[in-house]
Order: sequence, then C-alpha cells, then structure tokens
Amino acid sequence: MAVVGYNLLGLAGYTILFQLGGGGGGFILDAFVIFIHVLVCVIMALGKKSWMWLLSGVLVLAIGFSTCVMLANSIGLR
Repeated sequence: MAVVGYNLLGLAGYTILFQLGGGGGGFILDAFVIFIHVLVCVIMALGKKSWMWLLSGVLVLAIGFSTCVMLANSIGLR
C-alpha cells in the first residue's frame, strides 16, 4: 500500500504546484503529467508484476481526471 500512498502524494504535490504556478492553464500541464504518471504506473505494474502499481495507476487516473475537471471549471472553462 506504500506504492499507492506515494503515488497519490506525488499527484497531490504536482497538482498543487501547477495550480499555484500555472496561472489559468495549469490544469493542461497537470493533465499531461497525469497521463505520463499513469503510463509509468502501468509499465511498472507489467514489469514488476505487481497489482499495487496497477491500482495506483487507476487511482491516479480517476482522482487526477476529476481534479483536472474541477480546475477547468474553477477558471470558467466548460
């Protein structure tokens, strides 16, 4: 479960950084980094044959997508 916790902590960290430093378009950069993060988690799941990495990737995708939608709505994009 440490893998999941560290991945969610990383997601929260870079999402906060992009929101604070990215101005109005921080959610776009956040979406690209989330995509890369999920891709790395899936590759690690295949390489290590560990379901925790896959679970982590799914959680990062679900939480990251909802965060991007929330950030886009907060700046007025619909």
